[in-house]
Amino acid sequence: MTPEKISNLLNIICQAHPDINFYHYGYESDININIQNNFTGDNSRGKKYPSLLFEFPSESWTLERSGAAAVMRGLLVFNDTQYYNSEDGSNNSRSILEIQTALQKTALEVVLEFNRLGRTFGGREVLGITAVNNVIYAANLRADRLIEVVLDVSINYFLECSSFVADIGALDPPFNVLPPEAGDYELK
Repeated sequence: MTPEKISNLLNIICQAHPDINFYHYGYESDININIQNNFTGDNSRGKKYPSLLFEFPSESWTLERSGAAAVMRGLLVFNDTQYYNSEDGSNNSRSILEIQTALQKTALEVVLEFNRLGRTFGGREVLGITAVNNVIYAANLRADRLIEVVLDVSINYFLECSSFVADIGALDPPFNVLPPEAGDYELK
């Protein structure tokens, strides 16, 4: 599994979800600009809400003889507009609490579907969101007056195995023997 596949899986779920109109992998500051993606095509449609942003994550690896397991930790930021509709700018009288409740429901649906689909990958690619470490609710954010529900998630999965094998014997001396001779190779 790779970060690209994880983002693509989230994107596919967003494409299928009736209450999400935009998906982006990147910085939270990207919310303020119209980004080209599956939903907007050539950027002609503008920003669409509700949306999901998968903010650039961090990752830790556990190396084993037979491969490597990873835990990716990142933020899933669910957004919607406060008191207006992003489609036409018309008034929306839903309260902040009502919108946060709707975003929480959508967030849970996305996480559960991510886990269901993640289990269908064959072999060692099985992945899942194993923890929602924290959920943050906020409102009146950024230029678009956004309401957010932010999930700090941990995603467990197996890294794709490398086919790289160092052919030490094919290197020029003194690099062609193991163990290396004493001395600093950077000076040779």
